[in-house]
Amino acid sequence: MTAAHCTDGSQASSIKVVLGEHKYTSSSETNELELEVESILVHPDYDYYWIDYDFSLLKLKSPVDFDAYTNIRPACLPEYASKDYADLVAITTVMREVNQRLVDFNMMDCITNKDF
Repeated sequence: MTAAHCTDGSQASSIKVVLGEHKYTSSSETNELELEVESILVHPDYDYYWIDYDFSLLKLKSPVDFDAYTNIRPACLPEYASKDYADLVAITTVMREVNQRLVDFNMMDCITNKDF
């Protein structure tokens, strides 16, 4: 997941995802992994003017080997899909912190459809 304003209008082939990087100016801090992006899914209600729903999902071309990269961990999803998280505030970190409203689980339909 990343900010939609960073991916809007971009081709997946022009984006690389770096995982495990904490201090961008140091190459010795952690064991990082650079991956290519297969596809980009911008939230369907993203509004570039108001920056509403400012997030995109990036589908990676290859899976992450969490056993080989023990400093990289997946994000935890809510345990119960029946709980309503709409309009709660979460903090995500991309290259900076941004406040992001959480969406309801109807957004999961976008994730699982054939367009992604």
